[in-house]
Amino acid sequence: MRNILKKPASILLLLPIIMVTIFSSCKKGESDGAKASPTIERIRIIARLDTIKSVTHRFTLDQNQIYDDYRLVPFDSTVVSGALNNVYAIVGTNLKTTSAVSFNGFPVYFNPTLVTENSVIVNTGKFTPYGPGQSDEIILTTKFGTVKFKFPIKQPIASITDFAPLAAGANEIVTINGTTFENLIAVRFGTINAEIVGTPTKTQIKVKVPAGVVQANIFVETAGGIAKSAGAFGFKYVVFDEALATSWQTSAFNTGTTVISLVNPKRDLKSLQTNFGAGYDGFKIFYNGAIINTATLGLTSIKLSIYGGPGSTGKRVYLTINGNYNATARVLLTLTAGVYTDFTVPLSSLGSPGTITEIVLQEYSGFAPSVIYVDDIGFI
Repeated sequence: MRNILKKPASILLLLPIIMVTIFSSCKKGESDGAKASPTIERIRIIARLDTIKSVTHRFTLDQNQIYDDYRLVPFDSTVVSGALNNVYAIVGTNLKTTSAVSFNGFPVYFNPTLVTENSVIVNTGKFTPYGPGQSDEIILTTKFGTVKFKFPIKQPIASITDFAPLAAGANEIVTINGTTFENLIAVRFGTINAEIVGTPTKTQIKVKVPAGVVQANIFVETAGGIAKSAGAFGFKYVVFDEALATSWQTSAFNTGTTVISLVNPKRDLKSLQTNFGAGYDGFKIFYNGAIINTATLGLTSIKLSIYGGPGSTGKRVYLTINGNYNATARVLLTLTAGVYTDFTVPLSSLGSPGTITEIVLQEYSGFAPSVIYVDDIGFI
């Protein structure tokens, strides 16, 4: 019994030494880097979201669907600004206990299992505020402090989905629909600035058509860059663009021929190629649908563009509407070889038709055999 009682006493004598050792260890742990304030040295992009065109996706066991996909693509570099839907590495020190990260005051997701003393992997996501007027700061919080770092999020480039009407006169209102129209700088028809009407929204802009615009693509410039409309402004009613409009057909007469061609389009891919085999050959575009009423649609002029083939400079073709060949209802159009010439002809010069059923182009100068290309036919 005496020996048993002596052992606890010896242990008690060692307790002060043990406590000193533990206390010293704790003090050392509190002074190491793991419990110091965080710092951010730089930001690296480690992956970006790219559009992968025409990806085959399994739909059923025996069917596939093909559409665009969005995938993270490996990429690695130091950057001074960021974009939405991108993955970044915040590089610094004392980051292991990170509990929150925000861009422009908006909390973003990070995976705690990917956090180390020197990096935090974050995704900016789709909803982070961007562009001018933001704080342009990353704020990172750990158990032992908060650090701020300058890092603006760039505004995505806008996109134009459509606009209406397709054509209008000077000072008439055109409505442009699309996405990411914030921080609007300018709207242009070709190179001509347009007056913005009212207050634009993220998805819609109203502008007045500038004087002098006959046909042009629309450009929307924002803090994110410049967006271009897919189609050109310039028509209230389109007859031929990349294809004939519904219910319209073509037919050549005499020895002439006409086909939809991939040769010499004004824009995009296709034109109407017309071959004149002999003098006064021609072709017509005729309508088999419901009546096209010029007053109802507000049509005042016909617009078309003609590319002259070899030897056509100074030569002329007749333009008539609805087969009206009276001298007061036909207009001669003068061609230039190797380029497109744009023509805008008032319907008042073509007999003031109340309806449109047929458009005719006929060789006049006796320069057959020859060829012309016609594109962008419509009414304004």
